[in-house]
Amino acid sequence: MGYGVLLWSLDEPEVISGAVLPVYVKSNIEKKWIVGFPETPDSNKKVKFEIPFTQLEYHPTKRRALEAAEIFAPHAMSYAENLLDGLPIRDVPDNNARRVYRLRSGEVIKILGLSEGIPPIGTSGDPLPGDWYKVMTNDGVSGFCFSNRLRIFDQ
Repeated sequence: MGYGVLLWSLDEPEVISGAVLPVYVKSNIEKKWIVGFPETPDSNKKVKFEIPFTQLEYHPTKRRALEAAEIFAPHAMSYAENLLDGLPIRDVPDNNARRVYRLRSGEVIKILGLSEGIPPIGTSGDPLPGDWYKVMTNDGVSGFCFSNRLRIFDQ
């Protein structure tokens, strides 16, 4: 059917973020992809498993998936822990933009990429230190979050 780039690492089965996986089925009812990877390089048997729509970026060809994986590679292993209860995720990288989600303190989000945007202004009147990141929550909400209240780490 196509190929996908895994956006959020999996524990069972163990697959790292940024991996390109063959996509066999799209289940609109369960909102999941059925994907696979070879069990071993010498095996013809394929292991298939399900992942939520939000955790895979679908591409119709392997070439496009490999290109997308290459662009995603610098952030494939990057995650962030929220340090401030209620920190907003916004629909565009601007502190005045619409909030699409409020993070709980300690919530872990996936970093999808670095974004251009205007830094928020602190109480001193100066721009806050940090960067805007495109992010995704574990339940699939995507948007932009400013990094001054995030602890960014690699998996």
